[in-house]
Amino acid sequence: MSRGNAGQDIFLDAEDRRRFLALLGTCKERTPFRLFAYCLMTNHYHLLVQVNDCPIPVVMQQFLTRYANSVNKRLELKGHLFQSRYKAILCTTNPYFLTLLRYIHLNPVRPGMVNDPADWPWSSHGAYLGRPHTGLVDTSWPLSVFDPDLRR
Repeated sequence: MSRGNAGQDIFLDAEDRRRFLALLGTCKERTPFRLFAYCLMTNHYHLLVQVNDCPIPVVMQQFLTRYANSVNKRLELKGHLFQSRYKAILCTTNPYFLTLLRYIHLNPVRPGMVNDPADWPWSSHGAYLGRPHTGLVDTSWPLSVFDPDLRR
């Protein structure tokens, strides 16, 4: 999770959000990791990732630098886009993992942006509902925690 510098928005429109997700996909191809959930708000984002061989600081530095540079270039700005270093929380148990998954997908509901997380287009919740998605999110293992039969 990371917030915009001084609380500013880091996503100004749908194009910013699409670029963020595209860059995340490119980063995932170059330095493989598993993305279990995401939610893009206006001034912050949440990601639930599991890294492989490449440490999380390397993954995040590459990804966030690319995104910040793209926003600064588009808006003809200089300086920091993000308030500080991203916040990373180590998750070591299935119950906590499910809590994080729920927290991330409910993020737009809490401030009243939507009533149902399924209505927020900028999260991975739709992938868990079986909606068509880009393959960016790895849903198999989280869904298997609920039932080994993924069709259920």
